[in-house]
Amino acid sequence: MINTVGLRAIEHDDLRQCMTWRNRDDIRTRTRENRYLTMADQQRWYDSLTDPESHDRMFMVTFDDEPVGVVGVCDINWRDRHAEISFYLGEQTVARRGITRDALHQLHLYAFRELGLHTIWAEVYAFNTPGYALLTSLGYHSPGVLREHVWRFGGWHDAALMQLSVVEWKEPRWDSEVSRYR
Repeated sequence: MINTVGLRAIEHDDLRQCMTWRNRDDIRTRTRENRYLTMADQQRWYDSLTDPESHDRMFMVTFDDEPVGVVGVCDINWRDRHAEISFYLGEQTVARRGITRDALHQLHLYAFRELGLHTIWAEVYAFNTPGYALLTSLGYHSPGVLREHVWRFGGWHDAALMQLSVVEWKEPRWDSEVSRYR
């Protein structure tokens, strides 16, 4: 059986699951907004996503049609054609299978081909070595570091800016580089 990773629109029925994932310490502490979220917070977020003027495009990551995480492009700047990316794998039962990598490949296709963005970027905290390694393996580079940028775990931590431009991006060949998409 070939396992498939997909992206779909976030639906209202996904909000409680997204909140549960985002409130887990291992995910929450790696996000800029690291406070605990409520259903009211989730509803406001969902309302902002469904607003026609929204500058965010968020997707549920699915593995064999089951929700397992979230990816998206945020704060899209249409004039300068850049945006920040956001991603997390919520279901630990499917960790270390390349799902986040595959979801980011799909997000890159969407950002560069569908939206016509020139550059995407992420802010990765120094203690998030798996996130840094993943983005580096996908061709991102770090144009700079924000020193002592966030307070987590009782101390200050740096944040690496990670960036990928459409020129640097290597579009996957779906038949060989990402075998799940044959």
